[in-house]
Amino acid sequence: MAAPRPPQPHGTKLAEMKKAVVIGGRKVAGKQEDVHQLRLLDNRYVQYRFLNARGAEAARAKAAAAENSLFGLAERIAGLRESVADKRAEAEKIKRDQRLCSIVGGQLPYLDRWSDVEEDYSSCLTGATSALHNASLRLPIIGGVRANYEEISEVLSSAAQLLEPASPLVRNLLPKVEEVDGVASKLAQIITSERDLIEECGNLLNQAHHMQMREYSLRSQLLQLRS
Repeated sequence: MAAPRPPQPHGTKLAEMKKAVVIGGRKVAGKQEDVHQLRLLDNRYVQYRFLNARGAEAARAKAAAAENSLFGLAERIAGLRESVADKRAEAEKIKRDQRLCSIVGGQLPYLDRWSDVEEDYSSCLTGATSALHNASLRLPIIGGVRANYEEISEVLSSAAQLLEPASPLVRNLLPKVEEVDGVASKLAQIITSERDLIEECGNLLNQAHHMQMREYSLRSQLLQLRS
């Protein structure tokens, strides 16, 4: 006797079961595709982060190089400014020396003339003094002898005539001498004030140099903190 068959589903139920199996297979295949796409997106995200990190590192390196270049440029500019200030001070000193030479050079001819006139004046004064002295020695002072008024007047007149040529020269040169004296006094005052200004300028340059060194130190500390 043959074995009995298991119960067979009806035609409708069999079709539904086949349909469920097909749908389940499609769902599994869709999940695998989603996992693959997710892995691709994750790889792209990792690559994007790597590229961003490498770009940021390159940007930081460029920024550091630019800051170092800027620091060196600022140092060179400060050196150029200091050199320009020194050259300017030297040029001002040369101008003052030239002005002083022009002022003194303009007064030297008067001083030379004064030397010549002083010699003539001294010789005339010496001659007049000698003439008066000789005339006084010739005067008798004992024995009741009377002096000759006309001779004394003649001697005094000759002495006055000797002094007359020197008088106009002395009168003409006295204003020049006073002017030279005034110019020399003003020149001494100008030299004193300029010396004070030069010392003050030197102090200001030293302060500026210290301030620049302080600025460089602060910039270097800032670069270290940024790095």
